[in-house]
Amino acid sequence: MQPVWNLNAHAGYVYHWDGLNTNLQEVVLSSAIGDGATTKWVDRDYGRWNGTDPHTMSSLRRIQNYIGTVKPPAYPLPIDPDACGCWRLGVARARAPRATRSVARAPAR
Repeated sequence: MQPVWNLNAHAGYVYHWDGLNTNLQEVVLSSAIGDGATTKWVDRDYGRWNGTDPHTMSSLRRIQNYIGTVKPPAYPLPIDPDACGCWRLGVARARAPRATRSVARAPAR
């Protein structure tokens, strides 16, 4: 399941579990239908999609606006710097200029 926060930062990425959808508006609409919204309700709500008044605009648009900008929650547990040292070393190696990397080559036959 994909996290539902800060989705505006991922515009153009795939949003659905099957990777077939890159349009967040379409994902929000199809999710409402999949969760049991009637087509009558979806049609009425979609008709108000471009509204700007928060009291009358589309409910689904408000949801899209929220999941597009909400920040992820803070990690709830303490982070042990010693335990993540290997990860940091790997990142540092990956970001190092190519000239500083050592490459092991197979011996010639």
